[in-house]
Amino acid sequence: MTKKGEPFRLVIQRWRDPQLPLFQKPDYCYYVIATNRDDRSPEDIIRFHNERGQAENEIKELKIGFGMEQMTSGDYRANGVWFGLGVLTYNLTLTKKLLFLDAGWKTKTVTTLRWHLIETAGRLVRHGRRLVLRLAASWEKFQLYLRIRARLAAFV
Repeated sequence: MTKKGEPFRLVIQRWRDPQLPLFQKPDYCYYVIATNRDDRSPEDIIRFHNERGQAENEIKELKIGFGMEQMTSGDYRANGVWFGLGVLTYNLTLTKKLLFLDAGWKTKTVTTLRWHLIETAGRLVRHGRRLVLRLAASWEKFQLYLRIRARLAAFV
């Protein structure tokens, strides 16, 4: 840092170490952020720095949640279409999560949504000139489906 010669600012975070060895005095953990931004407060710099990692988590969620770890073809254009469909599906899933699910579901990952909502066993039965969807779900999950359905109907 001394070779560059330009001024910079250090923002240092300090907190008590939550995992101490037995019979040792309380110790501190430190985290240092070096920046050349003088126009922001230390809180804003820390907030901005912490939000950088969220993009990595979203890429990981896209890749793992929708099976985008490997491309399906050796053709570059086909892979571009495949990945574009995956991104579109990811964005639609996030939109549905934000608009139609309860507040507790907003922080859930795509994999959790799939396990709890989408991958529910069910059967479509024709009964009395009607189609009836029978779900193998608990009463709480059934109530959640009804709330989602009501929100979808109110949105349209």
